[in-house]
Amino acid sequence: MRSRVGYRRGKKSWALPPRPLSKKALVMRLISTLFRHRTMVPAVLALMVLGACVDPSVSPSTSNQPLPKPDENVYVATMDAGIQIPALPQEEIPETYRRQVVAYETDQAPGTIIINPKTRLLYYVVGKNKAIRYGISVGRAGFEWSGTADVVEKKQWPTWTPPKEMIERDPKL
Repeated sequence: MRSRVGYRRGKKSWALPPRPLSKKALVMRLISTLFRHRTMVPAVLALMVLGACVDPSVSPSTSNQPLPKPDENVYVATMDAGIQIPALPQEEIPETYRRQVVAYETDQAPGTIIINPKTRLLYYVVGKNKAIRYGISVGRAGFEWSGTADVVEKKQWPTWTPPKEMIERDPKL
Protein backbone atom coordinates (compact mmCIF):
# COMPACT_ATOMS: atom_id res chain seq x y z
CA MET A 1 0.00 0.00 0.00
CA ARG A 2 1.39 3.39 -0.96
CA SER A 3 1.24 6.40 1.28
CA ARG A 4 1.82 10.11 0.87
CA VAL A 5 2.65 12.77 3.33
CA GLY A 6 -0.08 15.39 3.67
CA TYR A 7 -0.56 18.26 6.02
CA ARG A 8 -3.68 18.84 8.01
CA ARG A 9 -3.78 21.94 10.23
CA GLY A 10 -0.03 22.11 10.41
CA LYS A 11 0.45 18.47 11.48
CA LYS A 12 1.85 15.69 9.35
CA SER A 13 -0.68 13.12 8.26
CA TRP A 14 0.07 9.82 6.62
CA ALA A 15 -3.42 9.18 5.28
CA LEU A 16 -4.20 9.44 1.59
CA PRO A 17 -6.53 12.26 0.56
CA PRO A 18 -10.10 11.14 -0.19
CA ARG A 19 -10.75 10.06 -3.76
CA PRO A 20 -13.14 12.15 -5.84
CA LEU A 21 -16.61 10.62 -6.04
CA SER A 22 -17.94 9.29 -9.32
CA LYS A 23 -21.09 10.83 -10.85
CA LYS A 24 -23.14 7.84 -9.73
CA ALA A 25 -21.84 8.15 -6.17
CA LEU A 26 -22.63 11.88 -6.14
CA VAL A 27 -26.21 11.24 -7.32
CA MET A 28 -26.69 8.49 -4.73
CA ARG A 29 -25.34 10.77 -1.98
CA LEU A 30 -27.73 13.56 -3.07
CA ILE A 31 -30.75 11.22 -3.13
CA SER A 32 -29.91 9.77 0.28
CA THR A 33 -29.50 13.29 1.70
CA LEU A 34 -32.88 14.35 0.30
CA PHE A 35 -34.67 11.33 1.72
CA ARG A 36 -32.86 11.63 5.03
CA HIS A 37 -34.57 14.96 5.66
CA ARG A 38 -38.27 14.21 6.08
CA THR A 39 -39.34 17.76 5.29
CA MET A 40 -37.48 17.91 1.98
CA VAL A 41 -39.59 15.34 0.12
CA PRO A 42 -42.97 17.02 0.84
CA ALA A 43 -41.46 20.41 -0.01
CA VAL A 44 -40.18 19.19 -3.38
CA LEU A 45 -43.52 17.53 -4.15
CA ALA A 46 -45.41 20.72 -3.19
CA LEU A 47 -43.21 22.79 -5.50
CA MET A 48 -43.84 20.36 -8.35
CA VAL A 49 -47.62 20.54 -7.81
CA LEU A 50 -47.56 24.35 -7.63
CA GLY A 51 -45.45 24.53 -10.78
CA ALA A 52 -48.07 22.50 -12.64
CA CYS A 53 -50.75 25.03 -11.60
CA VAL A 54 -49.14 27.96 -13.43
CA ASP A 55 -50.88 28.99 -16.65
CA PRO A 56 -48.09 29.41 -19.23
CA SER A 57 -50.25 31.66 -21.41
CA VAL A 58 -50.53 34.35 -18.71
CA SER A 59 -48.03 37.19 -19.11
CA PRO A 60 -47.32 40.16 -16.84
CA SER A 61 -49.80 42.99 -17.15
CA THR A 62 -48.81 45.90 -19.32
CA SER A 63 -50.47 49.16 -20.25
CA ASN A 64 -53.38 49.04 -22.69
CA GLN A 65 -52.30 52.34 -24.22
CA PRO A 66 -50.95 52.09 -27.77
CA LEU A 67 -47.27 52.81 -28.31
CA PRO A 68 -46.48 56.32 -29.57
CA LYS A 69 -45.56 56.69 -33.23
CA PRO A 70 -41.87 57.55 -33.82
CA ASP A 71 -42.49 61.25 -34.71
CA GLU A 72 -45.53 61.73 -32.47
CA ASN A 73 -45.26 64.53 -29.90
CA VAL A 74 -46.10 62.88 -26.59
CA TYR A 75 -45.60 66.12 -24.67
CA VAL A 76 -48.97 67.72 -25.54
CA ALA A 77 -51.32 69.09 -22.87
CA THR A 78 -53.40 66.32 -21.34
CA MET A 79 -55.64 65.50 -18.40
CA ASP A 80 -54.67 62.60 -16.12
CA ALA A 81 -56.76 61.52 -13.11
CA GLY A 82 -58.34 64.98 -12.97
CA ILE A 83 -54.98 66.75 -13.05
CA GLN A 84 -54.18 69.07 -15.97
CA ILE A 85 -50.69 68.47 -17.36
CA PRO A 86 -49.42 71.37 -19.48
CA ALA A 87 -47.81 70.90 -22.89
CA LEU A 88 -44.04 70.82 -22.99
CA PRO A 89 -42.15 72.17 -26.01
CA GLN A 90 -40.48 69.07 -27.43
CA GLU A 91 -37.51 71.05 -28.77
CA GLU A 92 -36.55 71.97 -25.19
CA ILE A 93 -35.88 68.32 -24.36
CA PRO A 94 -32.63 66.86 -25.73
CA GLU A 95 -33.48 64.07 -28.16
CA THR A 96 -31.66 61.49 -26.03
CA TYR A 97 -34.06 62.09 -23.13
CA ARG A 98 -37.32 62.20 -25.09
CA ARG A 99 -39.84 59.40 -24.61
CA GLN A 100 -39.45 57.03 -27.53
CA VAL A 101 -39.85 53.40 -28.54
CA VAL A 102 -36.42 51.81 -28.97
CA ALA A 103 -34.92 48.43 -29.75
CA TYR A 104 -33.72 47.04 -26.42
CA GLU A 105 -32.23 43.58 -26.16
CA THR A 106 -33.31 41.95 -22.91
CA ASP A 107 -34.68 38.68 -21.58
CA GLN A 108 -36.96 40.52 -19.12
CA ALA A 109 -40.74 40.13 -19.36
CA PRO A 110 -43.03 42.90 -20.66
CA GLY A 111 -43.89 45.31 -17.85
CA THR A 112 -40.36 45.23 -16.41
CA ILE A 113 -38.73 48.59 -15.65
CA ILE A 114 -34.96 48.81 -16.10
CA ILE A 115 -33.08 51.90 -14.90
CA ASN A 116 -29.57 52.82 -16.02
CA PRO A 117 -28.48 55.55 -13.57
CA LYS A 118 -25.22 56.29 -15.41
CA THR A 119 -27.03 57.25 -18.64
CA ARG A 120 -30.08 58.63 -16.76
CA LEU A 121 -32.41 56.47 -18.84
CA LEU A 122 -35.38 54.30 -17.86
CA TYR A 123 -36.54 51.44 -20.09
CA TYR A 124 -40.10 50.10 -19.83
CA VAL A 125 -40.07 46.70 -21.57
CA VAL A 126 -43.12 46.37 -23.87
CA GLY A 127 -42.25 43.28 -25.88
CA LYS A 128 -39.47 41.11 -27.24
CA ASN A 129 -36.47 43.39 -27.71
CA LYS A 130 -38.64 46.52 -27.57
CA ALA A 131 -38.96 49.15 -24.83
CA ILE A 132 -40.14 52.69 -24.24
CA ARG A 133 -37.16 54.79 -23.19
CA TYR A 134 -37.52 57.78 -20.89
CA GLY A 135 -34.99 60.34 -19.70
CA ILE A 136 -34.98 60.55 -15.90
CA SER A 137 -33.29 62.32 -13.01
CA VAL A 138 -31.21 60.27 -10.62
CA GLY A 139 -30.60 61.38 -7.05
CA ARG A 140 -27.38 60.80 -5.18
CA ALA A 141 -28.73 57.64 -3.53
CA GLY A 142 -29.65 56.23 -6.95
CA PHE A 143 -26.00 55.98 -7.94
CA GLU A 144 -25.19 53.97 -4.83
CA TRP A 145 -27.87 51.33 -5.40
CA SER A 146 -27.87 48.38 -7.78
CA GLY A 147 -29.77 45.14 -8.08
CA THR A 148 -33.43 44.26 -8.48
CA ALA A 149 -36.49 45.40 -6.60
CA ASP A 150 -40.22 44.77 -6.75
CA VAL A 151 -42.74 47.57 -7.12
CA VAL A 152 -44.99 46.79 -4.16
CA GLU A 153 -47.34 49.77 -4.30
CA LYS A 154 -48.65 51.91 -7.15
CA LYS A 155 -50.58 55.16 -6.70
CA GLN A 156 -51.86 57.68 -9.18
CA TRP A 157 -50.25 61.03 -8.47
CA PRO A 158 -48.68 60.17 -5.10
CA THR A 159 -47.69 63.04 -2.85
CA TRP A 160 -44.01 63.72 -2.34
CA THR A 161 -42.28 66.07 0.05
CA PRO A 162 -38.63 66.92 -0.58
CA PRO A 163 -36.33 65.92 2.29
CA LYS A 164 -34.94 68.75 4.42
CA GLU A 165 -31.47 68.35 2.84
CA MET A 166 -32.94 69.16 -0.58
CA ILE A 167 -34.83 72.16 0.77
CA GLU A 168 -31.59 73.42 2.37
CA ARG A 169 -29.84 73.17 -1.01
CA ASP A 170 -32.76 74.72 -2.93
CA PRO A 171 -35.25 76.61 -0.73
CA LYS A 172 -37.66 77.06 -3.70
CA LEU A 173 -38.65 73.42 -3.38
